[in-house]
Amino acid sequence: MTTDVDTHFAPAFADVTRRTLWTRPGPGGWNRGHLIVGDIDTEVTRLRAAGIAFRSEVISGRRTPVEPCQPRT
Repeated sequence: MTTDVDTHFAPAFADVTRRTLWTRPGPGGWNRGHLIVGDIDTEVTRLRAAGIAFRSEVISGRRTPVEPCQPRT
């Protein structure tokens, strides 16, 4: 599968659409991926089975809810 960039806010974020992967990372190194999937563990297993290399395990956030700041009254 390949990816089409839908939204690009370099260097922090890019929203991509998954397509058939035919190439490996080229010069310039590895990129971080942002995957929107129903089950990340299943998707990682599928990608690894297809020969995709990962530099590390999946990293999860702290799962701390974000609370908006309330203006002073």
